[in-house]
Amino acid sequence: VGRVAAEDVINPMTGEVIVPMNEMISYDKGNEIVAAGIKAVQIRSVLTCRNETGVCVKCYGQDLAHGGYTMGSGIFSGCTALETVVIPAGVTVLSESAFARCAALRNVTLPDTLTNTGKNTFSGCVSLASITLPDGIDVDDGCFADCTALTALTLPANMGSIGYNAFNRSGLTELTVTGNIHSIGSGAFSNTGLTSLVIPGYLGSVD
Repeated sequence: VGRVAAEDVINPMTGEVIVPMNEMISYDKGNEIVAAGIKAVQIRSVLTCRNETGVCVKCYGQDLAHGGYTMGSGIFSGCTALETVVIPAGVTVLSESAFARCAALRNVTLPDTLTNTGKNTFSGCVSLASITLPDGIDVDDGCFADCTALTALTLPANMGSIGYNAFNRSGLTELTVTGNIHSIGSGAFSNTGLTSLVIPGYLGSVD
């Protein structure tokens, strides 16, 4: 449970694929594996990860202490050759500084399951020019600070909170707010080049 299958996990009695390769084994799927009489499965592991810099999220697996599929603090920070990141479905939290100072990072795909970006997660990613945030997400403190190539951002229809210094010293000049925002922390957009801001929906609070 909480690990990603390295190959299809197949029910030996029915031939049905219980867990496809590269998908996480959930509690329910784990129970199906046990019920099918399977004694062992091949899983992806940090010991056999082929990523040249750091450990990929699928080999890292689930942080069971948080009850969701999460990533460890600073796990890829400073990986200066990393250009593309695809966070798989099921990840709920990106922990603090997970991709901080990845200077070549240009493309990031976030899943709809993500609820919190984590603090300083992409801070100092000076090549990151765009990001699509899933609905209802909380952007934590300093998450996109010093992302100088990030010049335009569209927030989702139902935005959670935007933390302290979340976009401080980023390259933002255009910010589009499409719906509601629960709260905006102090310094969230400080030291940017924003020229206009329109909030058409509900704004809970501004620090």
